[in-house]
Formats: sequence, structure tokens, C-alpha cells
Amino acid sequence: MKQQITYYTEKLTKSKMAALLKRHPRRSEFAVVSLFFGALAALFMGPILFHFGSAVHGFWGDGTGGLIWLGTLHLGPFGGTTHAVLYPYGENLFRPDLVTSFFLVVPFWVFTKIMGAVAAWNFMVLVSFYLCGVGMYYLAKRVTHSRQAALWAGVAFAYLPMHQYKAFGQIGYVMTFVFVYVLWQLINFWERPTRKHALLLGLATAVPFYVDGYYVLFTMILVGPPLVFLMGKGLWQLSKQTAAEFKALLINLSLLLGTTVVLLLPIIYVKLVYGAQIAAELALARGDFIGNVIAYTARWYDYVLPILTHPVFGAWVTNFRATHTHGSNPSEYTMYLGLVLVGLVIYTMYYFWKRRGVKKLKETRVNKLTIGILLLIAGVAFVMTLPPYVRLHGHRLPLPTGVLSKLVQYWRVYSRLVLLIDVVLLPVAATGLAILLKSVHGRAKQWGLLALVIFVTLFEYLSFNPFHRHDIWYYGNLSSANTWLAQQRDVSVIADYPLVDEPAGEASLYTTEQQVNHKQMINAGSITAVGAPLRASIMGLNDPQTLPVLKALGVQAIMTHEIPNDVGTPGLVLAYSASVGDAGYAHDVNVFKIAGDIPAAKYALVAQAGFTSLPQPNLTTNFAFDTSGLGLLRVLPMPGVSDQQGSLKTISFVITSLPTFAGNDIVLSQSGHVIDTIHLTPGQQLAAIYNVNSSDDVRMQIIGSTPSGSVYITGLGAQPADE
Repeated sequence: MKQQITYYTEKLTKSKMAALLKRHPRRSEFAVVSLFFGALAALFMGPILFHFGSAVHGFWGDGTGGLIWLGTLHLGPFGGTTHAVLYPYGENLFRPDLVTSFFLVVPFWVFTKIMGAVAAWNFMVLVSFYLCGVGMYYLAKRVTHSRQAALWAGVAFAYLPMHQYKAFGQIGYVMTFVFVYVLWQLINFWERPTRKHALLLGLATAVPFYVDGYYVLFTMILVGPPLVFLMGKGLWQLSKQTAAEFKALLINLSLLLGTTVVLLLPIIYVKLVYGAQIAAELALARGDFIGNVIAYTARWYDYVLPILTHPVFGAWVTNFRATHTHGSNPSEYTMYLGLVLVGLVIYTMYYFWKRRGVKKLKETRVNKLTIGILLLIAGVAFVMTLPPYVRLHGHRLPLPTGVLSKLVQYWRVYSRLVLLIDVVLLPVAATGLAILLKSVHGRAKQWGLLALVIFVTLFEYLSFNPFHRHDIWYYGNLSSANTWLAQQRDVSVIADYPLVDEPAGEASLYTTEQQVNHKQMINAGSITAVGAPLRASIMGLNDPQTLPVLKALGVQAIMTHEIPNDVGTPGLVLAYSASVGDAGYAHDVNVFKIAGDIPAAKYALVAQAGFTSLPQPNLTTNFAFDTSGLGLLRVLPMPGVSDQQGSLKTISFVITSLPTFAGNDIVLSQSGHVIDTIHLTPGQQLAAIYNVNSSDDVRMQIIGSTPSGSVYITGLGAQPADE
């Protein structure tokens, strides 16, 4: 009896479930689609699912040393002031430019409060892959009315190689699901340009502006050409019969534009108030702007080479890249679209142009105008990924990126437009797949073909060995020196050497390590001019003023990374060594204490401007004159030292000329008065000591011209004149 009751209960339950699924097909479809793409997202996360708060994709770098690090400083979502870096002065990490990343930094900040910064990062990657898959599924289904084709489109979009590579450190470029929403509303508007659709498209257009600064360009390319096409089409067909329709189009376009502008007022405000600050910070980070544009645009092979970490083709791609480099990096030149995607796009275009398969196109209910406009957007985006100019018969002809780079020096990595190309090509490719599936008789064969296409696509896009993951990095791989430091209660401030600023890679390593050792640093964790001259003037551990200045700054330990001959440096006492065995990156890591007999400096002589700091293998620094031949030295009081206005200080340095020096004089002056004229000949070295006023910079100017770097100073030092 009990078995019979169980049998009928199960049967009843199953019939209720079947009825429920039949009564709510959209809900059941969403549940199945969510489970499918959730499983794919979990597959990409791999072992991270079991190390959610202690591992990330890729390696330490932009992510661990940037947004994750900011999340550990307990600041606001847009940064703020902290003494964790640039100690004891503190650093203002307020980033007004992050307004264009509002929908990234604010959710990340909220999730950080709930689960910690590393887990929040991984959660956003997981959710982004899921939303990319689900979003593209419903967009492709809306275009093709084929669930099977839409399923492939979602897989191809979520697992795009650039998506996988950007998950290593720049997760804003995994949040491309926002363009699915924009494209959806765009299709609605060009099919029915009503007020409702104008408002929704205006809202959708503004959203990517708050995800990433590059998405401003992406959105203009996505929305601009179709709206220009609609406007041109309306003008071309303008007549008495169509005048009212054209007027309605103009009104709705104005409504669309007005909605977008209103929603973008916060960005406009930040640009007006903080524009100069943002431009200065970008200039520090980028250097040669046009050189960057040349490097970070696409070459033909970037579109056809699989991802560098592909388990089968990776070695071949690596060898090819070694001989075909254009100054880019794997994060930016991974632009592979895949043979399946390109093949299906060509297949769709074949039927569209040849007027064949029209019946099949009608069966999928595809709007031919939609296909044409999507291809137009893809074409514009593709042209925008090309280098800034091309040479033809000895003449340099500018391309669109070359013209735009002259007008707007904000975007420099145009290769990222492959993300937009993928967004608009996938509905086109899904159309071709829908046609193919319609031509196959029998559901079993259709699902078999779909499974094959999905499998081949996943294989093409594979960025890791599914049986042995090498694309996961664990915080435990950091040098054991960090865990040792974390246990030292008597150490609260450290200096990391080599002493560098961003964009040098070690800067991200130091901020990543800080999340383990929990020590304040005199290093700067961001691109900044504050304190940079002081740090440049104490780069060499053997420079006479370095250790006294470090002591004056409150440094209690010095952590060196891969610095030869650091052990045995006078004034340094080895406290911990991680130089034996493999301790992850920078296995040669040592921690030193400053000897007790080293006095704390009262002043430092700073190479304020006009010099290039060149650390030498013997742990000293050469301050070479730059091309201007004018250097400025400044006496800087240490924290807690009160300096009287105009008091005398004794400065000292050694000046050295190379054989290439032109034999000119060097004039030292202060406040318009000449202190001394140094008569220097090629290959000469002189020790200089002067009493100067501490209120003004000391000018060192080469009379005449001489090759850059042919004369330099070393051994900087400053102290009160009476000592």
C-alpha cells in the first residue's frame, strides 16, 4: 500500500510539473537557460569556486593590484585619502574618472562589504559570464525566433576569447551584456520608431557610458550608424505622403537624444570640473599616445589567431606572435572571432545577397533590414580597429583611428572594439544557423548538429586545459616574506624595492602583496606626481641619503624583490629571506631592518625636475640631465622637521661627465643669483658642496648643447649648514 501511494504521489507530482511547465513556458525556458549558462559560467570559474576569496583568473596585476586592492582599503566606491601608501604623507586616491565605471565600481564596493574584495571580484566575473550568455540567448531568439540558434549564440558570446582574457584583470570588458540591451532597444526603435521605444533606447544608450570609458566610443558606433541610416532613409523618401511620418521620426529622435543627454549629466559635470585632473593622470599613464594607438590597433592575423593560452594551438600561436609583434599585449590582441562564427555570417550573407533561401529566411521571420544594419555596424567597428594610417606608394594615408586620435586623445586601445563586433555579428550568424537547422529533418538530428556546433565553438575559444588548469592564480603563491611580515607586530611601515610607480608591473605586485602583509608603504599605489621626486631621489639603496631618509619617513623594514647583491648592503640587517626554493613570483625576496646606528635624516636633496633617474646594478642612482639641459634640485624637510624660511642648508652631490659630454660649463643659481660655475671637461668627476637657501630650487643649467644623458649627478645629500 505504501509503495502504491508513493507511486501515485510521484505520478501526480510529475503530471503537475508537466502541467506547470506547459502553463508557464517562459518561466520553464528561463529556468533551463539559466541553469545551462550558469553551468558554463561555473565551468569557466573552475577551481575558483572552491577558493572564492583567495584566487583569481590569470595572474596578479591590474585586477589584484587595482580594483581588488582599492576594495581592501575601506574607502568609498570612488576612492579617497589613505595612508596605506605614500606613507607618511598619504595619497588621495579619489578617482573622479570612475564616474564612467559607476555600474562596475559601485556594485563591486557593495559586494566587497558583504563578501570581501577577492570574492566580490570573482562574483562579478561569474555573474557577467552568466548575463552575457543569457542576454545574447534572448537577443538572438528575438532576431531569429530559434531557441536552438539562440543557445549557440549565447555560448559563443559568453566564451569569446577576449572576454576570457579580460577576466584576468579588466572585468569591465566582461560586462558587455549591456550592449545586448542597447542592441535590443535599437532593433525595436528602427522597426517601430515610437516615443516609447525612443525613451527606452535613450535609457539603454546611457547605460554603457557608466560601465567603462571605452564604452562611450562603443555605444556611439553601435547607435550612430543605424540612426544616421534611418535619418537618411527618411530624407530620401520624403514626400507629402511621408512628411508626417518623417516629422514623427524627428520628434522621436530628439526625445531619444534628450533622454540620453539628461542621463549623462553626471558625466558632463565631472568632465567640466575634473577634466584637467583626469587628462593629467591619463598623460602620466600613457606616454606616447600615437605610439600606443599604433600598437593597440589590429593586424589581420589578430582576427584569425586563437587565444595564446589555447591548450592545443597555444604553442604555435606563441611562436607566431614572437615573430609578428606590433607592440601590443595578449590582453589587447586576443581578437579571435572563430571559424564557426565567421562561417555562419558568410552563410547568412550568401543567402541574403543571392536571394536564395528566401523561404527559409521567412521561416525564421528575420528582418532583412536588421541583418543589413547589423553588418553595417560591424563594418564601421572593424574599420575603427585598423591602424591610424597606411602607407601607399610612399605616402602616409590616415585611417579613421588616425583622424580620431588627433581630435580626441582619450581612446588608445581600438582593438577592444572586437567586443562590439561580436555583439552585432552573433545575431547575423545565429540567423545562418537557424536556416541550417530548418533544413535538417528530425529533432534528434537538429540537436545533434547544434551540439556539434557548440562543441566546436567552445574548442575554438578554449583558453585553458579543462583537465589541468593553469589559468588560476592563488594569493598563496606570493612570497612567504609577506606572511612573515604580517606576523611582525613591531613593523607597521615598509619600503618595497625597486622603488617604482605605475605603470611599472612591480607597482601592482606591491599593492597585491599589501593585502597579505597588511603594512603601510612609502610606495605609491597609483599613477601620481605626488611624492614622485622624493621617491626618485632614494631609488638606490647604496645612495648616501637613502637609508637616513627612509628612517625619517618611518620605515621599519625594507622588502626587496629580485635585487642582486642586496644582501650585505651597508646599513641593512637581513631579517628574513625567501630566496631559497620556489615561493611564487619574485622568489628572491628579502626583508631587511635598518641598522640602529643609521641616523634619521632631517632633510633630503630631491631631484625635482629635469633629471631621469637611472638605477645602477651597484644599487646607486644616476640622475642624468634630460634633453632640456636644465635640472632643479630642492631641499625637502622630513616629516616632523620645522624649517625656518630662508635658513641655510648644505647640499652635496657628485657630478660626472661621460666622454660624449661637449665640454660645456654648468651654472648653478638660486633666486636669480649665480652660486657657482662648474668648468667640466669630458670624462671628469667632481664632488660639490654648497650652502644654499632652502626656500627656492637650485637651478643647474648646461651652457650650450650636449648629448642627452652625457652628464649626471649622484650621491645627493642635504643637512643644516651648521652640522
